[in-house]
Amino acid sequence: MEHPASRAWIYFLQAYYLSTPAFYLLDRFCGINLRASYFDHKPALNLAYYTLSFVCGILCVAFRKITVLIGLFESILNIFLLILGFMLTYVAMIKSAADDAPDLEQHIITMQSAGNFVISGFIVVVSFYLNPLIRRARNAELEESAMNQ
Repeated sequence: MEHPASRAWIYFLQAYYLSTPAFYLLDRFCGINLRASYFDHKPALNLAYYTLSFVCGILCVAFRKITVLIGLFESILNIFLLILGFMLTYVAMIKSAADDAPDLEQHIITMQSAGNFVISGFIVVVSFYLNPLIRRARNAELEESAMNQ
């Protein structure tokens, strides 16, 4: 039987992915990008990311049992892209500083990208700990620890 807290987190993940159109509209019309900050200047990739996220939401509802896996894989991809984006920004900043006329303003890590990193990190942690394999291993670990005391 599923734990009620797990059910609540699964609904949270579903709502997170299904709310993607709201995040897209916030990004598109208000300039507040909390979900795909690494695609700021690439509108086609930005739209593709939001579409993929919304499809993840539909898959979470259609295949409820794999919601945590969808959240885990999407978040791992998201964090990989964020780390890559941070790394590329850092390298560009170093290169720009070495130039005769550096343009460091162009290569700043923004609050939006930091916020995106925090949101993605939270989703990956939730998805990781809701994963039945991880929970089963953790429960076995706790039971073994209790038996040894």
